Amino acid sequence: MNLSPDLINRLTAIRSLIAHAEDALAALRVELDDTCRKLPAELGQAFSEHNHPASSPSKIIERSGAEGESSTVADAASESGFSVRRITLDVANQFLDQRGSVNLKEYSEIDIDAAEELARHDCDFLDLDGLAILTEPVAKAISRHRGEFLHLNGLKELTEKCAESLSLHQGTGLSLDGLSALNQGVAKALGSYAGQMLSLDGLKQIGGAEASEIARFPGILCLNGLTRISDDVAESLAKHSGDALHLAGLLQLSLTAAKALAKHEGSSLNLDGIIYLSESAAESLATHSGAVLSFSSLPLLSDAAAEALANHQGELCLDGLTSLNESVAERLAEHRGRRLSLKGLTDLSGEAARALSRHVGTLSLNGLWKVDSYVAESLATHKGPVLLDGLVYYSPEVPEILRSRSGSWLPDGP
Repeated sequence: MNLSPDLINRLTAIRSLIAHAEDALAALRVELDDTCRKLPAELGQAFSEHNHPASSPSKIIERSGAEGESSTVADAASESGFSVRRITLDVANQFLDQRGSVNLKEYSEIDIDAAEELARHDCDFLDLDGLAILTEPVAKAISRHRGEFLHLNGLKELTEKCAESLSLHQGTGLSLDGLSALNQGVAKALGSYAGQMLSLDGLKQIGGAEASEIARFPGILCLNGLTRISDDVAESLAKHSGDALHLAGLLQLSLTAAKALAKHEGSSLNLDGIIYLSESAAESLATHSGAVLSFSSLPLLSDAAAEALANHQGELCLDGLTSLNESVAERLAEHRGRRLSLKGLTDLSGEAARALSRHVGTLSLNGLWKVDSYVAESLATHKGPVLLDGLVYYSPEVPEILRSRSGSWLPDGP
């Protein structure tokens, strides 16, 4: 099925509106939290507790005047007669001694000794999203954190020196989703990060030079905030050789960009925001040599595009498809990669099931919630595991059909 240019534009506009609405809500929440911080202490604390009912009340602490740190925010608050919520050593120790008693996200500044103490402990998940500024001493101290993930999503900008320090973070993942842009120096520093995951989902745009630097990161690279990329940026990002490249914000790709990304050197290419894929783009992307190619938002697929994608040699995820006709099913059944995922399907016709039964490999249909005996008979002949974890409604004979024909490949089934 081919989509008309008008329909493509309308779908793109809808996705763009949703993205803008999400950005607006996020900005509103930040503004709300900032306003809360600027209120007089007693009122600010009461309002914050109302705004974060799941969090335990935290004491509003005056700035302790730690040596060597920037005092811009604190001084401004002092001049206005307001207090700043600051993570002191006492607060850090309370957090470490009684996990859950302190919500560190509610604090906008941190003392150097508190940062050092937090970094010394293997906190699996250190969430400092409330920090609005990051001084170089704090960045250097917190980079020694050895836990799983370090979140600093409240930062709107980052100096090259701070980026260099954070690139030495000894944990598993680093999240800087508050950054909306990168200069080449910061990109170069973050590109050398040795962790397993780097999230920069707040980026709205990126240049070719910056993309080249950040593509050097060897792990899972998340750039889901990008809604469009130029052809040269696609060329740069294709050089990423890490575990996965996530570009879920992209709504569509030019043929040139598709050809470039098809050369992505990493193991997984996630294009989970794409809502339309031409036959030519599908043919190019199907040549991606990685283990996973994912399109979780693609609502429709033409016969030609399905035939092209079936040539992908790795796992193919088409979880955005909510319906599947026999013709497309026949073409997808030719896929010989490790797994074909169609988790967006909630219903499946007998004809489509019969076509898919010729697929070889793992077939994920976890979105199906009902199956009749005819569909079950077809799926039972499939050569490989069939996942039906979402199944809730079926005729009485379906469990027996599936188990008798499939052995143990449906452990969580009915």
